[in-house]
Amino acid sequence: MNKPSQKKETLKYKLQNLRQKLLLNLSTDLKKILSLWKTYIANTSNLQALENIYQWLLPIITQSSELGLDKICYAAHNLEIHLKILLRKKVSPTHLQISQIAYFFQTLFQNRGDFSAPSSSSPTFQKQLNSIYLLSEDTLLGEEISWQVSHFGYHTKIFQKIENLEKEFLHSLPNFLICDTLFFQKHNQSFLTLSQILEKIKPIDSAKKTKLIFIDQNGNTQTRLEAVQLGAEAFLQKPLDYSELVDVLDQLHPSHSPLKPRVAILDNNLQVATQYQQTLQEAGMLAQILNPKEEIVEKLLEFQPDLILLDMFLPPSGLDIARMLRQHSAFVSLPLVFTSTQNDLEKQILALEAGGDYVLYKPISPQYLVPFVRCRVEHNRRLRSLMLKDSLTGLFNHTAFHEQLAREVSLARRLKQPLTLAMLDLDYFKSINDQYGHPTGDRVLKVLARMLKQRLRKSDIVGRYGGEEFAVALPQTSLENATKIFEEIRLAFSYVQHTYQSNIFQSTFSCGLAELQNSHTILELCEAADQALYQAKRKGRNRICLNPSK
Repeated sequence: MNKPSQKKETLKYKLQNLRQKLLLNLSTDLKKILSLWKTYIANTSNLQALENIYQWLLPIITQSSELGLDKICYAAHNLEIHLKILLRKKVSPTHLQISQIAYFFQTLFQNRGDFSAPSSSSPTFQKQLNSIYLLSEDTLLGEEISWQVSHFGYHTKIFQKIENLEKEFLHSLPNFLICDTLFFQKHNQSFLTLSQILEKIKPIDSAKKTKLIFIDQNGNTQTRLEAVQLGAEAFLQKPLDYSELVDVLDQLHPSHSPLKPRVAILDNNLQVATQYQQTLQEAGMLAQILNPKEEIVEKLLEFQPDLILLDMFLPPSGLDIARMLRQHSAFVSLPLVFTSTQNDLEKQILALEAGGDYVLYKPISPQYLVPFVRCRVEHNRRLRSLMLKDSLTGLFNHTAFHEQLAREVSLARRLKQPLTLAMLDLDYFKSINDQYGHPTGDRVLKVLARMLKQRLRKSDIVGRYGGEEFAVALPQTSLENATKIFEEIRLAFSYVQHTYQSNIFQSTFSCGLAELQNSHTILELCEAADQALYQAKRKGRNRICLNPSK
């Protein structure tokens, strides 16, 4: 084994040991924390017990974050927020707060024995916590912001002194800096102090990672102009609409990076095909060479390319292969680019008539191939998004969801893997529309859509099925795992506060789950999930029910 490989293995071994040590210590720490919690519940005026729990949690958050133990970090961070609120307000916890705290304790217990490294394919909350620094002396506002945005994968650090903010900036850059203008008004300061700090970090933030956001009570023109001149990318007015805040955060820092372009290559010359593959892969794309003697349709369905590079003279006939692909519903609108050694107008017309979108003539230089493919893929993705996505939520529309579901069901059967279908319906949504108006109802729909997109994997298929109904297909996911996933999402969504003028309200959803059976048609799978959803509604809503056949 060479030295770099040895170093890599040694580092991997050390990280695994650190994870095991943390998780072993966690079991001991949790017993102590639970003992303190019982002491506090017996006498809620005993704030020292609460303070002790809080102090025990802080190192758990730091270490689990550093070691990539996201489930533990997420649960511990939410416990920290709850305890901080109780300590600040010095009031007894409500029944709802107790149940919320109990849920996060349970999450810690469930994951205390998980010694494995985080897996990118694990069907759980995948989003890494994005960091927010908040400059504000309004303690309650800070805690409320911290709590509300935590449901969407954002971790907030609150600063009440600008010098502490400056020190932390030089140590670690956040994704966002949110500044409360009231802070500067209280200290009779202009934005000059903040401007000086931002100037200092410019050399270490050359990529402009940190986005600046201001919140203000009045939002007058002069304050807005000063914020813009300082480089602010958003300006929000109090009282904060948290769905609007999360909208802004997501727009400035998308939760998922764009998917890499996927290109399928069919060429008569393996050396040329390999050259195309290497060129595209070096440009950050996924490229796969297909053997025309194999089952092309099956391979393409499995790879799901964004574009096909097809040699016009591929035996038996590149033109016939194109015609065959265009007869398949999955490839009707897929960009199909012919490659040819003959710059012949008649051949070009034949290629277009066979279903080709364009003809590239060999030899094709890397300087031309890469931007050509990237532009074609981006253009087609935009068009497909307009055709396939719901305009309000950005999720697949009903028709597109069924097309994607059919593809995933076919793949699951071929690979003999589990697939679970979830049907979700917002509870009492008509009452929300009647009481607060349709624009407010639309915002609630967008919040749930955003939470589903952020907490599920890129490979999961999420669609808006009807008015307030959503559908999710989870490939390679058993009914048991799907239940855990949607239980987390259900609880998190129920904690989100929605606003209408001076009114604050919360919303919930019911969920039905069904796992794909050998005998299921797609319609029967949908009906099974729908029956489970109906059962959840009938049992009182805000719950998850499973397909009765399981």
